[in-house]
Amino acid sequence: LIFRFTPEGKVTFDEIDSAALSILSRFPDANLMLHVSVTDPGYRFRENHPEEGIRDDQGNFRIKNYRDRPEATSSMASRRWLEDSEKMLTHLVKHLNKTPLGERVIGVLPCSGITWEWLNWGSARGVMVDYSEHCRSYFIKYLKGIYKNDIHLLNKAWKSRYTDFNAVQIPLPARRRSGDMTEF
Repeated sequence: LIFRFTPEGKVTFDEIDSAALSILSRFPDANLMLHVSVTDPGYRFRENHPEEGIRDDQGNFRIKNYRDRPEATSSMASRRWLEDSEKMLTHLVKHLNKTPLGERVIGVLPCSGITWEWLNWGSARGVMVDYSEHCRSYFIKYLKGIYKNDIHLLNKAWKSRYTDFNAVQIPLPARRRSGDMTEF
Protein backbone atom coordinates (compact mmCIF):
# COMPACT_ATOMS: atom_id res chain seq x y z
CA LEU A 1 0.00 0.00 0.00
CA ILE A 2 1.15 3.51 -0.70
CA PHE A 3 0.56 6.85 1.00
CA ARG A 4 -1.31 9.16 -1.35
CA PHE A 5 -1.13 12.93 -1.20
CA THR A 6 -3.15 15.78 -2.59
CA PRO A 7 -1.20 18.42 -4.57
CA GLU A 8 -1.47 20.58 -1.44
CA GLY A 9 0.50 17.92 0.44
CA LYS A 10 -2.34 16.51 2.54
CA VAL A 11 -2.13 12.77 3.06
CA THR A 12 -5.12 10.62 2.21
CA PHE A 13 -5.65 7.10 3.46
CA ASP A 14 -8.50 6.32 1.06
CA GLU A 15 -6.51 3.68 -0.85
CA ILE A 16 -5.37 1.96 2.34
CA ASP A 17 -8.87 2.07 3.83
CA SER A 18 -10.41 0.77 0.60
CA ALA A 19 -7.99 -2.15 0.29
CA ALA A 20 -8.49 -3.13 3.94
CA LEU A 21 -12.29 -2.89 3.69
CA SER A 22 -12.26 -4.97 0.51
CA ILE A 23 -10.38 -7.76 2.28
CA LEU A 24 -12.57 -7.57 5.37
CA SER A 25 -15.76 -7.67 3.27
CA ARG A 26 -14.66 -11.08 1.98
CA PHE A 27 -12.97 -12.29 5.16
CA PRO A 28 -14.73 -10.55 8.07
CA ASP A 29 -12.70 -12.36 10.75
CA ALA A 30 -9.34 -11.57 9.17
CA ASN A 31 -6.57 -9.72 10.93
CA LEU A 32 -4.50 -7.47 8.71
CA MET A 33 -0.77 -6.82 8.43
CA LEU A 34 -0.37 -3.68 6.33
CA HIS A 35 2.68 -3.58 4.06
CA VAL A 36 3.11 0.17 3.55
CA SER A 37 5.66 1.89 1.32
CA VAL A 38 7.59 4.80 2.82
CA THR A 39 9.43 5.46 -0.44
CA ASP A 40 7.62 8.81 -0.75
CA PRO A 41 6.80 10.10 2.75
CA GLY A 42 5.44 13.36 1.33
CA TYR A 43 3.85 14.76 -1.80
CA ARG A 44 6.28 13.98 -4.65
CA PHE A 45 9.00 13.72 -2.00
CA ARG A 46 11.67 12.40 -4.35
CA GLU A 47 11.11 15.09 -6.96
CA ASN A 48 10.69 17.91 -4.43
CA HIS A 49 13.74 16.95 -2.36
CA PRO A 50 16.49 15.73 -4.70
CA GLU A 51 19.06 16.67 -2.04
CA GLU A 52 17.68 13.77 0.02
CA GLY A 53 18.31 11.28 -2.77
CA ILE A 54 20.80 8.52 -3.32
CA ARG A 55 23.75 9.00 -5.63
CA ASP A 56 25.78 6.61 -7.66
CA ASP A 57 29.58 6.92 -7.70
CA GLN A 58 29.29 9.51 -10.51
CA GLY A 59 26.89 11.71 -8.52
CA ASN A 60 23.78 10.76 -10.53
CA PHE A 61 20.57 10.76 -8.51
CA ARG A 62 18.39 9.10 -11.13
CA ILE A 63 19.12 5.39 -10.74
CA LYS A 64 17.68 2.71 -13.03
CA ASN A 65 14.95 0.71 -11.36
CA TYR A 66 14.18 -2.94 -12.05
CA ARG A 67 12.17 -1.86 -15.10
CA ASP A 68 15.38 -0.24 -16.42
CA ARG A 69 13.90 3.27 -16.08
CA PRO A 70 15.96 5.96 -14.32
CA GLU A 71 14.17 7.49 -11.36
CA ALA A 72 15.05 9.69 -8.43
CA THR A 73 14.76 7.98 -5.10
CA SER A 74 15.42 8.84 -1.50
CA SER A 75 18.49 7.80 0.41
CA MET A 76 17.57 5.44 3.22
CA ALA A 77 20.23 7.30 5.22
CA SER A 78 18.59 10.72 4.77
CA ARG A 79 17.64 12.14 8.15
CA ARG A 80 14.75 14.09 6.60
CA TRP A 81 13.46 10.98 4.80
CA LEU A 82 13.65 8.97 8.02
CA GLU A 83 11.87 11.66 10.04
CA ASP A 84 9.17 12.21 7.39
CA SER A 85 8.64 8.44 7.10
CA GLU A 86 8.24 8.19 10.87
CA LYS A 87 5.70 11.04 10.81
CA MET A 88 3.69 9.37 8.04
CA LEU A 89 3.65 6.02 9.85
CA THR A 90 2.61 7.73 13.09
CA HIS A 91 -0.13 9.56 11.18
CA LEU A 92 -1.31 6.25 9.70
CA VAL A 93 -1.47 4.54 13.10
CA LYS A 94 -3.44 7.49 14.55
CA HIS A 95 -5.81 7.30 11.59
CA LEU A 96 -6.31 3.56 12.04
CA ASN A 97 -6.94 3.96 15.77
CA LYS A 98 -9.83 6.32 14.95
CA THR A 99 -11.55 3.82 12.65
CA PRO A 100 -13.03 0.34 13.08
CA LEU A 101 -10.22 -0.91 10.82
CA GLY A 102 -7.77 -0.29 13.62
CA GLU A 103 -9.17 -3.24 15.55
CA ARG A 104 -8.37 -5.57 12.63
CA VAL A 105 -4.82 -4.34 11.97
CA ILE A 106 -2.27 -6.38 13.91
CA GLY A 107 0.79 -4.64 12.46
CA VAL A 108 2.22 -2.20 9.97
CA LEU A 109 5.28 -3.28 8.00
CA PRO A 110 7.04 -0.27 6.48
CA CYS A 111 8.92 -0.96 3.26
CA SER A 112 11.08 0.79 0.69
CA GLY A 113 13.88 0.04 -1.73
CA ILE A 114 13.83 -2.01 -4.86
CA THR A 115 10.83 -4.36 -4.77
CA TRP A 116 10.05 -2.92 -1.30
CA GLU A 117 12.51 -5.33 0.34
CA TRP A 118 14.93 -2.68 1.65
CA LEU A 119 17.43 -3.53 -1.08
CA ASN A 120 19.26 -0.46 -2.33
CA TRP A 121 17.90 1.11 -5.48
CA GLY A 122 19.97 -0.03 -8.44
CA SER A 123 20.94 -3.34 -6.84
CA ALA A 124 18.84 -5.31 -9.34
CA ARG A 125 21.06 -3.87 -12.07
CA GLY A 126 24.36 -4.26 -10.20
CA VAL A 127 24.62 -0.50 -9.67
CA MET A 128 26.33 0.37 -6.42
CA VAL A 129 24.80 3.19 -4.49
CA ASP A 130 24.50 5.11 -2.07
CA TYR A 131 27.27 7.68 -2.40
CA SER A 132 25.22 10.54 -0.94
CA GLU A 133 26.52 12.57 1.97
CA HIS A 134 23.70 11.07 4.03
CA CYS A 135 25.07 7.58 3.55
CA ARG A 136 28.70 8.67 3.92
CA SER A 137 27.84 10.13 7.34
CA TYR A 138 26.31 6.83 8.42
CA PHE A 139 29.28 4.95 6.97
CA ILE A 140 31.72 7.07 8.99
CA LYS A 141 29.66 6.52 12.13
CA TYR A 142 29.76 2.77 11.46
CA LEU A 143 33.53 2.83 10.92
CA LYS A 144 34.10 4.79 14.13
CA GLY A 145 32.28 2.04 15.98
CA ILE A 146 34.19 -0.77 14.27
CA TYR A 147 37.59 0.88 14.74
CA LYS A 148 36.89 2.28 18.22
CA ASN A 149 37.10 5.85 16.93
CA ASP A 150 40.80 5.28 16.18
CA ILE A 151 41.82 6.38 12.68
CA HIS A 152 45.12 4.48 13.05
CA LEU A 153 43.22 1.18 13.40
CA LEU A 154 41.24 1.98 10.24
CA ASN A 155 44.41 2.95 8.35
CA LYS A 156 46.10 -0.28 9.39
CA ALA A 157 43.14 -2.42 8.27
CA TRP A 158 42.60 -0.49 5.02
CA LYS A 159 46.29 0.18 4.27
CA SER A 160 45.37 3.86 3.99
CA ARG A 161 46.64 7.20 5.32
CA TYR A 162 43.58 9.12 6.47
CA THR A 163 44.22 11.90 8.99
CA ASP A 164 40.70 11.66 10.42
CA PHE A 165 37.42 9.87 9.81
CA ASN A 166 35.85 12.87 8.06
CA ALA A 167 38.19 12.29 5.10
CA VAL A 168 36.88 8.74 4.54
CA GLN A 169 34.84 8.17 1.40
CA ILE A 170 32.62 5.22 0.56
CA PRO A 171 34.81 2.90 -1.53
CA LEU A 172 34.24 3.02 -5.28
CA PRO A 173 32.47 0.10 -6.97
CA ALA A 174 35.67 -1.58 -8.20
CA ARG A 175 37.00 -1.79 -4.65
CA ARG A 176 33.67 -2.91 -3.25
CA ARG A 177 33.47 -5.68 -5.86
CA SER A 178 37.00 -6.95 -5.24
CA GLY A 179 38.45 -8.97 -2.44
CA ASP A 180 37.07 -9.69 0.95
CA MET A 181 34.09 -7.46 1.75
CA THR A 182 34.74 -7.97 5.46
CA GLU A 183 37.51 -5.36 5.28
CA PHE A 184 34.84 -2.69 5.66
